[in-house]
Amino acid sequence: MALYPNNVLCRADQQALCRAFGIRLVPSPTVVQLAKNAGFDSLFIDLEHSTLILNKAS
Repeated sequence: MALYPNNVLCRADQQALCRAFGIRLVPSPTVVQLAKNAGFDSLFIDLEHSTLILNKAS
């Protein structure tokens, strides 16, 4: 069993709506916690249409 459940796969197995939170500007772990607390199932880190660079996003 995985250390953390994959929320997107769990929701998809239930045929439920999967909610993703897009990150384009702020490369902070705080944003991840805010998204989790708000009930989002996943994060989408947009490196193509934002000013984020790979070093900051990782």
